[in-house]
Amino acid sequence: MITMNKTSKTPPRITPYVKPKKSKQPKSKKAPKKARNRVPSNILELSPCAAKYAMAIANPWSNQAAGACIPVAPARASRKCTAFQRGLVTVGVGGFGFIAFAPTLCNDRASIWTSAGNYGGTNIHASMDGTAGVVPTPLTNLPYSRDYLIQENGAYFTTPIRGRVVSAAISVKYVGAELFRGGRVICYSTADHQNVNGYSVYELGNKTEADFSTPNYEREKCWIQTYSINDTELEFCESSPEADENTSKILRCYPYSLGLPTSSDPLDVDYGAPVLGVLIYGTSGNQFEYEIVEHVEYIGDAAEAAYTENSADPSGLAIVQSAASRSQRTRVSTGESFQKAFKRELIRVAKDVSKAALAKAGVMLLAAL
Repeated sequence: MITMNKTSKTPPRITPYVKPKKSKQPKSKKAPKKARNRVPSNILELSPCAAKYAMAIANPWSNQAAGACIPVAPARASRKCTAFQRGLVTVGVGGFGFIAFAPTLCNDRASIWTSAGNYGGTNIHASMDGTAGVVPTPLTNLPYSRDYLIQENGAYFTTPIRGRVVSAAISVKYVGAELFRGGRVICYSTADHQNVNGYSVYELGNKTEADFSTPNYEREKCWIQTYSINDTELEFCESSPEADENTSKILRCYPYSLGLPTSSDPLDVDYGAPVLGVLIYGTSGNQFEYEIVEHVEYIGDAAEAAYTENSADPSGLAIVQSAASRSQRTRVSTGESFQKAFKRELIRVAKDVSKAALAKAGVMLLAAL
């Protein structure tokens, strides 16, 4: 009998195959791409002073225009003020009413002339001659009287105060009874600061910049503004050595009047000629509310304690003035608001002079317009 040795066999241990995990390698950080120096299409580079100057022209009533200065070189610290005047214009017995304004630096001499209900004329009549229905008014909340501007120190031939107007504006809206709402309102700011005294409907109709409107149910405002247009007006006002006494007074107190009086009447010889005017024709007795705003700067011993700094920006000044000049005409032809036209022209002029950087002040200005 054969005996066989049986060896017990243990089945092999089978380990399941597991695919090895790949170790996570930290991703290499790619170097950020360099930003391309692309210039946005609506850029505007202005210094803070130039931006405020633009706002004082585009919307003189805005809070952002407060403290406006003219960015002319050399930059001088100055005292900056904003003055307001509100009142009523009444259409006279002849069916016409008006308001005229000569931007001023003093608070005690007439610079505003308006019509009352007994006015019988048919044109703008800015005079101190006592014509019935003509009401002369000073811009009383300016800080200095005329004496500060005209009385010279005998030793140094200087005055305690010298000033310049940054911008000035008038707005007019109908506030009478709805039943009698109507007529026409003609707002006009002379492009070259000529005297608007005596202008009639016919003469205003020949002016490209004249804005004709009719009071509507929303009672929207008609408004006009002006600003410095030559080197003399950009500087703090001083009299010419060749000027006579009355002309000297006008040059120092009414910087936009070109040294001219309101009229040849002897009572008007030291009152500056108005350069902003509104003529209204409609139902006798209709009333319109006006609002005048003016931004000014002063220098001199009497103003020194209230000085704040200015900055010079010749290119910004050129941009703002060029855009404002273009906007005066385009807004009338297109029917758009002055602010809208001014904003478009600012960007267009900035491109024309190759402004290439977007400054914070310029962004704030464009957003505010």
